[in-house]
Amino acid sequence: MLGEATQALLGMLGAHPERAQGVAVPYLMLCGFVMGGWLMARAAAVAAAKLGGSERAFYLGKLATAQFYAEQVLPRALGLHRIVAQGAASTTLDPGLI
Repeated sequence: MLGEATQALLGMLGAHPERAQGVAVPYLMLCGFVMGGWLMARAAAVAAAKLGGSERAFYLGKLATAQFYAEQVLPRALGLHRIVAQGAASTTLDPGLI
């Protein structure tokens, strides 16, 4: 998903740099959500491996947090991906319309 959005943004830069600039903020937000998901998944993997230890409650909390992120936060990345890939044309005015 992030790779596709990056390719779309890079493709816009050559022909329509103003469109690429118009979706820069959604692209950066997408990066944040995806990287946050990657970090949460990594933390969940570590937590799952340590559930048998004395800090079980702490690691269960880590797993719950990762699940919440995956269910409640990460899906926002889908909308941002769509904005970056398809929504750039609406950010610039067509000179033929004036």
